[in-house]
Amino acid sequence: MRILLIGFGIIWISYVLNMIEDAVPYVIGPIMYSLVIYYVSIVAYQLKITDIDGNVFKINDDSVLFDQIYSLFIDEKLYLESTVSLTKLSKRIGKSNQKTSEVINQYAKQNFNDFVNYHRVQDAKKLLTDSESAKYTISSIAFDVGFNSLSSFNSAFKKFESMTPSVYRKKTL
Repeated sequence: MRILLIGFGIIWISYVLNMIEDAVPYVIGPIMYSLVIYYVSIVAYQLKITDIDGNVFKINDDSVLFDQIYSLFIDEKLYLESTVSLTKLSKRIGKSNQKTSEVINQYAKQNFNDFVNYHRVQDAKKLLTDSESAKYTISSIAFDVGFNSLSSFNSAFKKFESMTPSVYRKKTL
């Protein structure tokens, strides 16, 4: 800002000196103006100011909304419900499906299904490594953490852990 003010000051001084005494050639004003504009443009580009859109200045409560969603998932273990859906979650927090999905995508860096399945797999890992849960089958653990089928559980587990639940159980027990 200081450089911008100095540049505009020099431009005005050159115009005034040109009008009063013809001490400075007229062309100095436009040249100085061009140099100031070029310099400010380069600095703006380097600071990536050109990438900013109007959304930066809007009040954004998305992080608060994500905290609310995360609280529902962690504190109330909403992900354990086998019938949990984006629509049910959206109604519960009073937002549209699109807004809820957008916030989860932005802050969790996952889509809704991956967000739910990730938390289910984390619970399943605890149960698979727990010595008291060793008597339970993998399918019963899958249903306990909210999956509707063993195949979807195996797929999700492999996606997040790069191994099947049975291999994971053998490695940890």
